Amino acid sequence: MENETKVVCPKCAEEVKAEATVCKHCGSKIKPISAEKLKKQTTSPVVKWLVILVFTGIVVSSTISALQDPELTGSTPVKEDICQMGYLKSKRFVTEVLKSPSTANFPSYELSATDLGDSRCEINAYVDSQNSFGAEMRSYWTTTVKFNGGSKSDTANWTLEEMVFDGEQVYP
Repeated sequence: MENETKVVCPKCAEEVKAEATVCKHCGSKIKPISAEKLKKQTTSPVVKWLVILVFTGIVVSSTISALQDPELTGSTPVKEDICQMGYLKSKRFVTEVLKSPSTANFPSYELSATDLGDSRCEINAYVDSQNSFGAEMRSYWTTTVKFNGGSKSDTANWTLEEMVFDGEQVYP
């Protein structure tokens, strides 16, 4: 009895049995729908879910493709990758000027990397490290680095063009 098919009354919008000829709520006449006709009109829930999943997949795929398209985003993944690697190389250059390099703690966020073009990046960040007295200090730094080609992970392929450490230019 619970699996009876129901339809909506066109006059009062209440549910009634599909076979009903009169709405039990408002008394208006209803054109009964045969079980065969109803079965033809009803789409299987599995088919509905498949359609929804396929549509969602297409939308998600299109969105991801659009987000990765350099012409639409205005950025190029290669340059972004160069600045990310530039940050890693800059950390190495900054570590060399610290009093206690083994205590260096660089942020994983709260930094800015600007693509200057021509494989050059400007990196602005900070480092927490101990000074010569053992006190924890935060120092702000800016570097301009250039990638010279070859393997990005090889430090020899990077040139430090400029470094400002706590407001003082330390290189060149």
